[in-house]
Amino acid sequence: MTVTGPANVRSPRTVVRIGNPWVAIPYVVVMTPVVLFLGGLCLSAILSGKPDDPGLRAGVLLACVPCLLMMVFCIGLLVDTLVRQPRVLTRSLVLSPNEVVMPSMRRSHVPVSEVAGVGLVLQQAGRGGMWMLTVWTVDGGQTMAGSFNRKSEILHPEGTRIAQAAERVYRHVLDHQGPDGPLATLARQRTIRFSRYSPFKQVWDPSNPTRS
Repeated sequence: MTVTGPANVRSPRTVVRIGNPWVAIPYVVVMTPVVLFLGGLCLSAILSGKPDDPGLRAGVLLACVPCLLMMVFCIGLLVDTLVRQPRVLTRSLVLSPNEVVMPSMRRSHVPVSEVAGVGLVLQQAGRGGMWMLTVWTVDGGQTMAGSFNRKSEILHPEGTRIAQAAERVYRHVLDHQGPDGPLATLARQRTIRFSRYSPFKQVWDPSNPTRS
């Protein structure tokens, strides 16, 4: 976890890394030209009018049109992410006295006064999985941001970058809400239950890191 100091005196902000940006950023830098190149090939095939045989032409269109639409969607999603929430790629969140800004495309700005729980949720798929930093709110909502973990880190998240970030968020919110705030009184990370079909299997509580 990397923490930088307050940005200014009037509105102190702390940036907390939840993952390694050198995983996401190079992937995007490499994949974007590849997607653009393949999209260009599909567009050329669609506009060329070749081959002349109607059956073969229909096959080309059936293959290229869906691929082109998918690539346009991927590029549009990337542009939307870069404009609306670039922290999704830099794998960082921001703490301020008034809000927690999560690297999430859904509910990214969470007022500190509305936080009712902070913890890690294990999202499991087969034998693998990842811990998701989760902030629950008093209205029953939640926002999540994940980080890639090795197998040993999935079994024991304490001490990992994302666990340290969860502890940092928990302390920040508790310090600003006080002992009578919703984080201390509701503590949704301790009461959450998942159905047997849920991809989420386990919760790690930063207020009691030895128990998950």
